[in-house]
Amino acid sequence: MRMTMEERLHSYEPLFGGWRLQGEIGSGSYARVYRVTHSNSFGLEFQSALKAIEIIPEGKMENPDSLRQLVRDQYISEVNLLGTMRGISNIVSYEDHAIMEIMDGDQLIGYDLLIRMELLQSLEEILRDGDAGVKTAAGVRRIGMDLCRGLARCHRVGILHRDIKPKNIFRNQFGDYKLGDFGIARHLEGTMYARTRIGTELYAAPEITDKNSQKYGVKADLYSLGLVLYYIANDCCLPFITPDLPRSQWHEAVKRRSSGEQFPPPAGVDRALGEVICRACAYRPEDRFESAQEMYHALQTVGTVRTVQKVSEPEEPDKRGGFDPLGYLWKQLGLSVTEAPEEEYMKRRLSPKPEEKPQELLTVERAQKMTAKRLRFGRNGGQLVLDQNREVAGDAFRRRSDLTALTCRDTVTRIGDRAFAECANLRQLTLKSPLQAIGAGAFLRCTRLEHVMMPNTVEKIGEQAFLDCLSLKTAVVSEQVTELPAQLFSGCRSLDVLRIPAGITRIGAEAFRGCSAIERFALPAQVTQMGARAFSGCKGLQEIRLPAHLQTVPDACFIGCTALTRVVFGPELRYLEEQAFRRCISLRTVELPYGLLKIGERAFADCEELRVLRIPETVLVIGENMTENCHKLTVSTPRGSAAWEYCRRNGIRTME
Repeated sequence: MRMTMEERLHSYEPLFGGWRLQGEIGSGSYARVYRVTHSNSFGLEFQSALKAIEIIPEGKMENPDSLRQLVRDQYISEVNLLGTMRGISNIVSYEDHAIMEIMDGDQLIGYDLLIRMELLQSLEEILRDGDAGVKTAAGVRRIGMDLCRGLARCHRVGILHRDIKPKNIFRNQFGDYKLGDFGIARHLEGTMYARTRIGTELYAAPEITDKNSQKYGVKADLYSLGLVLYYIANDCCLPFITPDLPRSQWHEAVKRRSSGEQFPPPAGVDRALGEVICRACAYRPEDRFESAQEMYHALQTVGTVRTVQKVSEPEEPDKRGGFDPLGYLWKQLGLSVTEAPEEEYMKRRLSPKPEEKPQELLTVERAQKMTAKRLRFGRNGGQLVLDQNREVAGDAFRRRSDLTALTCRDTVTRIGDRAFAECANLRQLTLKSPLQAIGAGAFLRCTRLEHVMMPNTVEKIGEQAFLDCLSLKTAVVSEQVTELPAQLFSGCRSLDVLRIPAGITRIGAEAFRGCSAIERFALPAQVTQMGARAFSGCKGLQEIRLPAHLQTVPDACFIGCTALTRVVFGPELRYLEEQAFRRCISLRTVELPYGLLKIGERAFADCEELRVLRIPETVLVIGENMTENCHKLTVSTPRGSAAWEYCRRNGIRTME
């Protein structure tokens, strides 16, 4: 008798080298999700979610190659999709994957595709547990804004989710909401429209369920998100569905909504927020928001202020007997604050004290003269809060050993070159919107800094911004950044949690040189250029996946990556430059992609454990000493190819 999926999973243990199954936590139409745990040598326990997809075709497939091709298509659809979205905030993080064979006796009958992701609580569970804060106006806006951020990035790289519902929305321990389960997501493949009819009927847009509709696009995702917000705000009832309506009649309610019948606004929020939600759920796509970004801005601004009739009467004292200058200002402007989470923020920004007005530039001279009132000292040193300047000048706080904590509040838009360089005791860093630029060497050699979380308003980071931050463990780069400059995290030997945007197109020279704590790295699919020695000396790096459109692995890019055991090349790779993988002493098998044209000098020199190097016949140029000191090596290449002739001249073992 064939084993069940759970029995097979137990037989694969320990999964991914150390993870063990702890039971099923959910299931879908074609996959199951399990909780898995891992304990390290110090007794610390970590948890993840394991998505298991069973791929067994109906009937027997006599040709194993046909079965492998079927699985390969599913693998590419699922894993490549997750790889494309890796690093996008507000998207459930993909961590690892594996493919396992399913045997029936001696016959291969299928595969299990295993995908490990971060473990989070679903919105469906949160609502079922009765979390009252989720149903408030602030809670609804938070969910909508978080998911709009995630959708904006997905749509930017051409991905539709197509199944947005509470079960596929998750929340982490910090209260951030994330979109997950992209099992039926679709790449738009150069067009902004898709045609497959798929998705959950309760939350699907009319153009998806309508068989006569020819196409749908990103606005279908916005419609589904709008319905989710409607459901939460309307006390967990969808349009035309009441708490006492039998489930057997829900289909009729869905038909009414899908036919274009206008439904009432959600009952649990004010009119302004209800209008935003209903616009997202408009029957005609052209009446909805144009993009997730536009919907985000609408949710962000709704409910902060509203216009009222101007007051012409003289101002009266407030009930406490004093004059209320803020109330007078509001009435003169014809505005009134609603009871929204931003109330205190709006009051502070619209009526600042004269001495707190933001000044353009915090100069070096003023920084040096800062009094203890601004640079507050405690047991652990100086804690600096910047809330009166829009820009911090270059070198302003360089080498300030008295600085231990820094907070840049919502006035600072730019941090100048080397502004906090060599602040050897700086441990805590808090950066907030609307920060837009971090200058070159801004935090260079802040050797005790441990965590960097950039707000998503940051668009540009200068070279060496975090060079030699030896204690840096976590770095989250803003989604607006498209280039990682030279030596950005060079020398950050403790860095092991790294999140970079999916929209990154270029990685500069030595950007991650010496980041020896990083074990795996999946480069964003949009990367087309990398600088020399970008990952040199990353001694803990075990696996690297190169992006599909990368054409050149530059000089010494992975030199000295002594733990590297696996390299996955993209199909468009054409050039391996000098010393690209030199001294990668753990490499055993390397398969170079078809279409590669050049292998540079000493590209694999000193790879002492390299056993098999497969070189395609397309390679025309091979540099001197390509495999110097690779004494266990056999090169697999077609007879008569340039690589074959090279090996014959240099006495290297070959096989076809």
